[in-house]
Amino acid sequence: MKKILLLSAAVTLSLGSFAQIIWQENFESTTGTAIPGTFTQTTLATDGGWKSGTGATLSSTDCPIPDHTRFIATNDDACNCDKSADIVVTPSVNLTSYTSNVYLQFDCMFPGGTYQGFTEKAYISYSTNGGTTWTQLDTMVASLDFNWYQRTYALTAVLGQSDVKIAIKYYDGTGWLFGMAVDNMKIFVPSAYDMSVTSVTVPNFKAVGTVPVTGVIKNMGINTITSFTLNYTINGGSAVSAPITGVNIPTFGTYTFTHPTNWNAATPGAYTVEAYATNLNGSNVDANTGDDKKSKVVNILSENVQRIPLFEVFTSSTCPPCNPGNANYHSIVDTKPAADFVTVKYQQDFPGTGDPYCTTEAVNRRNTPYAINSIPRMEIDGGWDGNAQSFTNTMYDEARLALAQYKMQGTFNVNNMTVSAKVKFSPLFNATGAKLYVAVLERETINNIKSNGETKFLQVMKKMLPNENGTALPTVAIGSWDSLSFNYVFKGNYRLPTDGQTANIINHTIEHSVENFYNTDVVAWIQAADKTVYQAVNLTSLTPTSTADFSASISTIEVYPNPATDLINISMNLKINDEIMATMIDLKGNVIESKSVKMQAGKNAIQFNTSRLAAGTYHVLLFDSKNNSSVHQVEVAH
Repeated sequence: MKKILLLSAAVTLSLGSFAQIIWQENFESTTGTAIPGTFTQTTLATDGGWKSGTGATLSSTDCPIPDHTRFIATNDDACNCDKSADIVVTPSVNLTSYTSNVYLQFDCMFPGGTYQGFTEKAYISYSTNGGTTWTQLDTMVASLDFNWYQRTYALTAVLGQSDVKIAIKYYDGTGWLFGMAVDNMKIFVPSAYDMSVTSVTVPNFKAVGTVPVTGVIKNMGINTITSFTLNYTINGGSAVSAPITGVNIPTFGTYTFTHPTNWNAATPGAYTVEAYATNLNGSNVDANTGDDKKSKVVNILSENVQRIPLFEVFTSSTCPPCNPGNANYHSIVDTKPAADFVTVKYQQDFPGTGDPYCTTEAVNRRNTPYAINSIPRMEIDGGWDGNAQSFTNTMYDEARLALAQYKMQGTFNVNNMTVSAKVKFSPLFNATGAKLYVAVLERETINNIKSNGETKFLQVMKKMLPNENGTALPTVAIGSWDSLSFNYVFKGNYRLPTDGQTANIINHTIEHSVENFYNTDVVAWIQAADKTVYQAVNLTSLTPTSTADFSASISTIEVYPNPATDLINISMNLKINDEIMATMIDLKGNVIESKSVKMQAGKNAIQFNTSRLAAGTYHVLLFDSKNNSSVHQVEVAH
């Protein structure tokens, strides 16, 4: 793009029925961190104030600025300095020839956040005397997120003036806040007729069936819109059109629409839904067709599957507000069926010296993908991000109502210090790039008590399999199943760290912090690169109630052939006379067959007929007379 600076009506860009651009700056010609030479700025900051650059060069950990080609920004998070008066000023613009309908418009990222009791603000002001005096035009509304939004202001007060300057002031509230960014500034006269669909709001995922086409349309023209034809296409096909009447959309006003004709989405897949308006106020043509349309990719799922939401809670026994946060969370979920949701608690290394059960994996999960800098913090399916104390029954219900994008099931077994797990998954759409995450949780711990008043800690993450980075999923056809298996042996002896600091946390290569291995669960979830969680699952335990070591009564166990076709043999060498019960179950825990056999010391065998079993994964559970046990995974193939 090329910068265009027009300072007088004589050289105003006239596009007939198109918008008249009086002045504009898109910052594409800037280099390094310098702002345009026609701009000026004042600042009290030690970093130079406003800078030009890109999302990569101007972002920081807690002020992530989305890509937007080149733009200008001021980053209080990165500087942590005095940004109470970061003011950037445009060059002078001549508006002597304009008597109406002149607007200022720009794209802006301004979260307007609050931190440690301080709140950042931003102001728009104008001057008509070269910057000698200023009049405030607006206090900008905070977006409360880090996205770009278009902002538009009527310049009625400066019409006919020859020396108009616009100032944008960022104020950090005298605290350590976030920042703001600005791009694509322009002063212009809108076209007579210009309608722009600003968003298509059909959900990212819908099940096969009837789908309403919804969105938001904005009147970018001077004339109020009272009627138009609303159109949509699917994958660029024939337009589906319908008249919209009885509306009143003023200049820069918006209208939320639902197309009168639903989309019949009969086949699973990814579809591009595009919407636009024609026939404005009867037969008037849109003067600027370049901004008419908006599209969105919608994935149609093969079926409607119940979601098991993932609730991730970042907490610490040294965090006073984490106590009421956890209490509020459990006051809600403890009244629900345990199988209907997944909870993972990540103990953290702050405030103070942190929780003794903090691990490197827990800290890394906090930082990537969520960039969390305060606790208590809760993530719902990788989307909602807030204090667990704000969690409500309504939010729980909404999470359950969201569509799942995968089917998931699985099992796990704990044998002494070895945890084995198998997770099966089946996509409901053409999924790519997602990862499977598996976590070993201790249901309740008590040894990590510190200073926040909590005396027990629930669903504490002790290990992720293989680690916090997850495992890339293979490409699987819609409706087909695949699986991944995991096996982890906890090392060494139990140790209670003094705190959660790096020098003291558990080193998984030589030790562990599991208080009771038979008080563990394993959960799994599938998550996209954009943090969206597609589905979660509590794995079914194959660990018997009593799982003491078999070594007192049995010296060796051999299961063969594995995979099996017609028969599976369990060969055991007993040290003493005993009665052994063998039970074969499927992945859902259904008993296929159970046998109880009295055996003499020495070599013995039990056999199961697998010829009529469906191909797949099964487990054989063995118990001696003292209820000591062992679990073995077998595959049946035909």
